[in-house]
Amino acid sequence: MRFFQHFRDTPFFSVLDPEKTYTLPPKQISNGVVDAFVHVVEQYLTYPVNAKVQDRFAEGVQLTLIEEGPKALETPKDYDTRSNLMWAATLALNGLIGAGVPQDWYTHMIEHEITAIHGINHAQTLAVILPSILTVCRQSKREKLLQYAECVWGINEGNEEQRIDAAIDRTRKFFEQMQLKT
Repeated sequence: MRFFQHFRDTPFFSVLDPEKTYTLPPKQISNGVVDAFVHVVEQYLTYPVNAKVQDRFAEGVQLTLIEEGPKALETPKDYDTRSNLMWAATLALNGLIGAGVPQDWYTHMIEHEITAIHGINHAQTLAVILPSILTVCRQSKREKLLQYAECVWGINEGNEEQRIDAAIDRTRKFFEQMQLKT
């Protein structure tokens, strides 16, 4: 429970100004997009609980990060792209998509240890760990992985194992498109 204690100390509001992100180096944009994506995954990819609103919010945030993340690297001063990313990143951990749904923070818990020991930056470690976590936990996350494959990646063809493999592969490729090694 200690991992989540910091949420009670969150601000009541925040000022989001996309122009303040224009001077960030590409590495920080990549890191921010991947970290936000993993935040969403850890609140979404658990097991089904018929939380359709939270699922659709989470899928929308993931789709936005997938669409806008690469654009932010290509056009660093695109206000609309940065606005969408900033809002998606805010929704990724402000409590909305995780309200009333089971969450697992395995990727972040493992990441914290690896980062502390080896000094690898946060998002780089997440990009390495998440695809492996999804592979190892594919049985316990099966139904949600199939939903993720269809609703986030548009994967509808092949048997269940092939769709799960394809979703994990597309996740890995997205991280690589965001210039992070997997």
